[in-house]
Amino acid sequence: MTQLSGMIECSVDERHRVAIPAKMLKCMKAIAGVDESDKSVPMTVVVGLSLGRNLGVFPKNVHDDLVAFLNGKPKHDTDWNRIRTWIIGTAEEQTLDKQNRIRIPALLAKKLKLQGEVVVTGVEDHIELIGKDDWEREFDEYMDEFESVFQRASGTRP
Repeated sequence: MTQLSGMIECSVDERHRVAIPAKMLKCMKAIAGVDESDKSVPMTVVVGLSLGRNLGVFPKNVHDDLVAFLNGKPKHDTDWNRIRTWIIGTAEEQTLDKQNRIRIPALLAKKLKLQGEVVVTGVEDHIELIGKDDWEREFDEYMDEFESVFQRASGTRP
C-alpha cells in the first residue's frame, strides 16, 4: 500500500488556496484509485479537521472510511459525539483546480492560523496542513520529549 510521508513548506495565497505538492498528489491519487495518466478525471478530496486537530486533506475514500469509523462509535459517548461533530461538520468536498489547489475554508484558515507559510505533512493516507509557527513550536516540544524518552529507554541520564 502506498503511504504518504514527508513534509514540504508551501504558501497559502490571499484567497486561502494552497497547491498540493506534486509528490504528495501522486500518492493521494494512488490511494484514491485515480488513474494518474487520465488527466480528464479531476481529483476529489475532502478538506476539514483531522483527528490530529490540523487541517486534513483526504482522498474521498479515506474520509468516507474515517466517517464510517466515527459512526461506528457509541452514539451515547459524548467524547466520540464531539469528535464526530467536528470531523464531519467541518468536512467540505472539493475538486482540485487546474493548479492542483484546495481552498481552505475561511473560518478554519483563521482558527488554525493557515496563512502565509504552512507545512504540509504526509500522514499515511492523507495530508495535514499546519501553520509554520505552530509546526516549529510542536517540533521543538517533540524534540525535547524525544530526548527524555530516549534517555530513559537507554538508561542514561543527562
